Amino acid sequence: MKSNLLFYIFLFFSFLYSSALVANSICFVTAENGLIIRENPSISSKVLGKFEFGTRIHLSDETEQYVDTLLIAGKQRIGYWVKISTHTFSCYATEDQKEGFVFNIFLDDEQTFVAKIQEGFSKFTQLKDYQLDTENDIFCLKGDFLGDKITDTAILLKRKEQNQEGYYDKNIVILNYNATSKEPKVTFLSKEDGYEWVGVFVKINAGTPLWSNYDEDWIDFDKVLEKDKVLLTYDCFLLHAAEACGGNFTFWKDNKFNYLQQE
Repeated sequence: MKSNLLFYIFLFFSFLYSSALVANSICFVTAENGLIIRENPSISSKVLGKFEFGTRIHLSDETEQYVDTLLIAGKQRIGYWVKISTHTFSCYATEDQKEGFVFNIFLDDEQTFVAKIQEGFSKFTQLKDYQLDTENDIFCLKGDFLGDKITDTAILLKRKEQNQEGYYDKNIVILNYNATSKEPKVTFLSKEDGYEWVGVFVKINAGTPLWSNYDEDWIDFDKVLEKDKVLLTYDCFLLHAAEACGGNFTFWKDNKFNYLQQE
C-alpha cells in the first residue's frame, strides 16, 4: 500500500512538472550524455537524433503527455514523453520530419536551468566581472574539453559592464572540477577579438575527424592529407557565425587552445 501511495504522489508531481514545461514552451536539456529524440512516445520507437546537454528546445504547440516508466541507470524512472517541434533540431533530423518526442525527466524549464548553471558559475571568484550570455540558443556545454577524462563545463560569457563602444565584451571559459585539485581550474579562451560573432556553439564528440577547409572550401574528408587531419580522443566544440560563413573547431592541445578554420 505504501509503495502504491508513493507511486501516485510521484506521478502527481511529475504531471505538475510536465505541465510547467508545456506552459513555458522553452526548456533545456540536462542529460550530460545527451537526450535521445524518438519518432513516437516509446522507448522502442525509431531514434531520430540526439540533443546535447544545454540545448534550448521548444515544445510543440500541440504537446501531448504520455506517461511512461523507463529503466535508467538501473532505476525505474517515471515521467512523460513530450512532443517537440522540428525547428529546434534541424541539425539532428531529416527535413521532412515534423515532430519528435523526448522524455521530460531530462528537461528543465529555462528559469531552473539558468539558475543551476549560475549557481555553479558563481563559485569562481575569477569570473566575478562576467555573467552568462543566455541570449545564445546554447550557452553551456558539458564534455571532456581538456583531455583529462574529467567532465568540464564550457560557458559563453559576457562582461557585466559595457566597453567604451557600448558593447559587452564576450568570452568562453572552461570550468574544470578536478576533485584532486585544491582549486577548480578556470581556463579562458585566448582569442583577442572577443566572441560577439558566435551564434553556433556546439559540442563535437571525441573521435570525430576534424580538418580545415579554409584553403579549399568543402573539401571531402577522403581527399584531406593525413598530416592535415586531427582526430581527438576527447571532446572539443565548434564556434560558428549563425547567419554567415566563418568559424572554427576549437580544441585543447599542447596546453593551449588550437583552431581549425571552417567556412
